[in-house]
This record gives sequence, C-alpha cells and structure tokens, in this order.
Amino acid sequence: MHLPTEYLIEHLEDSKRKRLIYIMGFQSQQCSEMSSNVANKFNFKLIDVAALLKCKDIGTVADDKVNQTFKEAMAKVESVYKGVVVSGYPNNLIQANFMQQNAFLPERVFMLPFDGEQMENYYVGNGHTAAEAKLLVVRDQLNLKELKEVLKELPDWLPVDTDRQTDIVNTTLKVRDKKVTPLEAPRILVLHPPYLRPFALEGICERYCLNLVTLESSFLKLKNRKQDYEKYVRKNEYLSN
Repeated sequence: MHLPTEYLIEHLEDSKRKRLIYIMGFQSQQCSEMSSNVANKFNFKLIDVAALLKCKDIGTVADDKVNQTFKEAMAKVESVYKGVVVSGYPNNLIQANFMQQNAFLPERVFMLPFDGEQMENYYVGNGHTAAEAKLLVVRDQLNLKELKEVLKELPDWLPVDTDRQTDIVNTTLKVRDKKVTPLEAPRILVLHPPYLRPFALEGICERYCLNLVTLESSFLKLKNRKQDYEKYVRKNEYLSN
C-alpha cells in the first residue's frame, strides 16, 4: 500500500509519461501531415484514424466502427513512446462523447481552421460532385458546432498560416517538456486533519510546477481584501467630509 505522497508522485509521473494530444480538422490529409510532424518531433505514437480505416473522410464511416478502431489503436500503444498524437478524431459529437466516456482525455487539443469554400474544393478534388461537396460542408459545419459545445474552451484554434500552425503546436508542446506549469494543469484535492500541515506537498508542487492553494491562504487573502476595502471606504468617507 502506497503512502499518500508516494501515490501522488506516482500519479504525476504517470501523467507526465502518457501525453495525449488530439489534432482535429475535417481535411484528413492536413491533419495527417501535422500529426505526423508532431509524432516525429516529440517521439509520440501516431494514431491516424482515417489511415487505419483506409478512407479520406471518416464522416462516411459508421461511428461505432470509427470508435472501435480508435480504442483498439490506443490499446496497442507501445511503452517506448512518450505520448500519443491522434489525427482527425473525434469528428463529431458521438465520437467526442465516446472519447470522454472511455477516459481518453487529452492534454491538448489543436483544431485546424475550417473554411467552407476550401472544404468544397477539397471534396470536389476527392471525386465528389459540386452538389455533394456542398452537402458535406454543411455536415461538417454542424459537426463543428457540436464539437465546440462539448469541448468548450479546450481546443487551441490554429491560424490559417501553416507555418504559424506548426510553430504554435511545437511551442505549446515544448512547455511541458521544460517543466513549467502545463496549460492544462492537474487539479488535485488533498484532505488532511487540521492539526497536520502537509509540508511534503510544497516540495511536490515545486517539483511539478503546480500551484499550492490552501484554505488558510485563501481565507487570509479574503481577510486582507476586506481590510483593504474597509480602508478604502474610510478614506473616501474622510475625503468627502
């Protein structure tokens, strides 16, 4: 049985090893290229769902099959990799819910820009008629709207400029390697008797670049704010008289 501090350290170290990055977008080729570059640069396992399904548009494949393909690929990730980068998944609300329900929770999500006209040309270039391409763009727009609602503030929305896209992704992912505070920091609640001060937590927070927030410090800040406010009120009352 682990001591609490040992368990906490083990959890943080384990989270550090298993980085999970999603690069999302509706152009499978663009997602694949970006994801492949990230995988090579950071020694991540690449899971390209479209390539595994041997298709250019996973929106044409049944969600159950897409989800199962993704889950099986995640189960086969070798331990030698520092993390996993997933390309072009999730593609819609059903897939996003599957991702969450199965605890495939990301450290970061990067969303490639969506341009309706560009997507129409992309679909026409892949053998669809102009009318079919328009319908596919409408489908993608609806899926994007639902993904925004379920992912909320999580995604980093990348600019149109491809060079800037690469710079932003690489710079963001380097942050954690340099042991500075991660942009999606873990939130850990530690309960202890009031007469015990968890000194070990201070060292753990310093080591893993976490902010230590205690009830004592929070109440002290509130007290100081109240005192500052009372001084401000008294000062204004004095000046008004």
